Amino acid sequence: MAMVSVYAFAHTATNEYYVSLGKDPKKTFIHSIQGISMKPEAEPNPPIHSLPPEILSKIFLLVVAGSYSVLEPLHDGPWLLGRVCRRWRDIAWGYPALWSSFVLVDWQGQIKPMREEIGARMFREALQRTRQNGLSMTIWIYHTFPDTIMETLMQHSRQWEDVCLLGRPSLQWTRSLLNSPPVHFPSLKSLFVSYQHSMDNLTTILSMFKNAPHLRSLEFDVRMPPFNLGMIPFPWSHITHLTMSFAKFSRVELTVTLLRLCPSLEELTERTVFRHDPEVATIAPLTLSKLRSLILGRSQLLLGYLICQVLEHLSFTMPHADHPSPNLTISQFFARSGSQLQTLTLRISQDTLNPDQLFPYIPQLRKLVLLLADSENDSDPARFLKGLSGERGVMLPSLSVLELSANKLFTDDVRLEGRDELLVSIIERRWNVPRDPRLTRLSHVRVRTWNPITRVGGHVALTPRASSCVHRLKSFKVEGLDISIIIDEEIEDAPSEERVLL
Repeated sequence: MAMVSVYAFAHTATNEYYVSLGKDPKKTFIHSIQGISMKPEAEPNPPIHSLPPEILSKIFLLVVAGSYSVLEPLHDGPWLLGRVCRRWRDIAWGYPALWSSFVLVDWQGQIKPMREEIGARMFREALQRTRQNGLSMTIWIYHTFPDTIMETLMQHSRQWEDVCLLGRPSLQWTRSLLNSPPVHFPSLKSLFVSYQHSMDNLTTILSMFKNAPHLRSLEFDVRMPPFNLGMIPFPWSHITHLTMSFAKFSRVELTVTLLRLCPSLEELTERTVFRHDPEVATIAPLTLSKLRSLILGRSQLLLGYLICQVLEHLSFTMPHADHPSPNLTISQFFARSGSQLQTLTLRISQDTLNPDQLFPYIPQLRKLVLLLADSENDSDPARFLKGLSGERGVMLPSLSVLELSANKLFTDDVRLEGRDELLVSIIERRWNVPRDPRLTRLSHVRVRTWNPITRVGGHVALTPRASSCVHRLKSFKVEGLDISIIIDEEIEDAPSEERVLL
């Protein structure tokens, strides 16, 4: 859990009291308040007790941020708040949002018989306190739970809203899903399924949600090749947001077949690595008429089979320059789709195609993000931006936002000074554009660089030419350019240090 700080202040004639949530907000908060409530003589009116219920309930929700373990009432969740005092218990017990996000897991491997009755009762009470609120649940379905807990969970199926199912289903879950009457999930909006290793497991789980008319978001991460998911009774046509990852080196045509079931897609994230198969060239291109965001993992082959005429955001990895077929695939994608693209994110390795070859296809692009930073990529990032310099005519005339992550910019190495100067000259040309209504001036620039250093303590001094480049960028900032440069100084055998250069 991220660090949270919350302060409740109250002023009296002589004192100021406050409660702070530090590194462990739950423990710090509870212990602080218990300390206050145990000393009424020293502090007759602790200010925290004077807060109205609507303020306290919001603080409580912050304390129980995220999901609590619903089967651990003594150590987690809203129950801790109820142990402070009766007033807190009344507020917590009557605030449904506190109880509506939880994890169902048996950390001990099996619920002991002596704990079964208590656990089932506490679970029922927790769900009753949610009233009719939508439930956000993470369920480890490889665990075997008491039947009463399973029954209670299914009785509240109409409240299921955001559901995450982890692990391959236990025999109990499989029998329950296969033998129970159809269950309706009228409130279900999003579903995440992970760690499935067989077609039968995934089929069993997805079939459970065939009666979910408002399900819009589906994410699954499975350890198997794609198969014909159309055989599964599932509301595919309702899905607008789809994230999927199959086993590596899968066949692209099976993914295209799945996408044909999802005509309503607006956002697609595909993390599968496809193998190139010449035999799939006969697949008819698929038009996703509503798709606005497409994020591809380490393979761009899927672009060769899609037509996305309203696409606004695209993210993919540039192919290697010596592979003509993938390069042609990208060009064909832009040629078929036309282009309404507003944002392009490119992951670039050392020997990839130069992205400025794509720029003529996307003249209306407003935001360009180049990701070059990895352990093996020491390429000059400026060479991938030469198309923006205007030397061959203005490319991306509508570009206003440029983000770049790379290795070894603004260093103490004189051999690398040229890349700094070229980068600055490109930014300068797009900042000081001529007065032309057809050209957009850069307004936002973000640069992040990873620079290895060999010593600990202090900062590496830039070379004079690198310092001069930084001063030029500072002058642009004074003139109004929103620009920042952050250096992550990576020190061997020590945590990296973040340095804000500009």
